[in-house]
Parts: sequence; C-alpha cells; structure tokens
Amino acid sequence: MTQKLTVLGSINADHVISVPHFAKPGETLTGSNYHIAY
Repeated sequence: MTQKLTVLGSINADHVISVPHFAKPGETLTGSNYHIAY
C-alpha cells in the first residue's frame, strides 16, 4: 500500500534574548531571558 503525506503551512517564530545594549561591530554580548515567541 502506498501512503502519501502532505504538509501545508509554515511557522514564524522569534528568538528573543535580552542584552544590556546593542552590539558594536565585532563585539560579543552575553544575553539572558531567552524565549521563543510564536
């Protein structure tokens, strides 16, 4: 028996991290409060 699977749709998720300020070119920041918003 042949089975078929069709998936329709998509997901849009934002990965949000709190940082003390915007990073300057070449700067690495440590963030906190990571969460995913749908």
